[in-house]
Amino acid sequence: MKEYLLQKKNISILLIGYLVINLFNCTPNNYLKKQQDLHQQQKTKESVTSKLEKSTKKLEKNSKLSDIFYLEFDDRSFLKLNEDGTFLLSEKGKNGTGKYKINGNTIILIVGRNKIKGKINKNVITDPDGMNWIKKINIVKASGIYYLEFDDRSFLKLNEDGTFLLSEKGKNGAGKYEIIENTIILIVGRNKIKGKINENIITDPDGKNWIKN
Repeated sequence: MKEYLLQKKNISILLIGYLVINLFNCTPNNYLKKQQDLHQQQKTKESVTSKLEKSTKKLEKNSKLSDIFYLEFDDRSFLKLNEDGTFLLSEKGKNGTGKYKINGNTIILIVGRNKIKGKINKNVITDPDGMNWIKKINIVKASGIYYLEFDDRSFLKLNEDGTFLLSEKGKNGAGKYEIIENTIILIVGRNKIKGKINENIITDPDGKNWIKN
């Protein structure tokens, strides 16, 4: 009986010791520190997730365009990049469609299993043959009335629908226009007049400036 009581006493001592050790490890300060660590870990995780989501959205935004790039010296050939990641290519009377991806300054046109890689730099795409395709500027931004410098009776009106009206020294003319990079092209029938457009100023082939009102 004594041995049984002694064993029971020893077991009780061991249990008390175990409880003391666990109680020591779970003091208020220790518990608070653990809670702070868990909160900081959760906060860090949320911050990383938020940054990742923002980076993904930014990448998706930058990798989808909606622009038309014209082949240099051949405005009948163009590459149209749509916002949904598809493209339309028209070159020398031949048309093709597919999907595209942009990775840094590399653009990849995908047609079935075929991939064509080029370089994209702001408003210019350079294809594998070294030919440049130049982005067409949004004509809505360029639309407005430009007056001939030192002669406010002469003006060039660019409409949002891509048409223009020219009045110079009492003579009037009308037609269509295109803007490719910093070049503006006035088209009347088969005739084309090229000038330079820079923000609010158009410089015609004679070097005269037309200033936007």
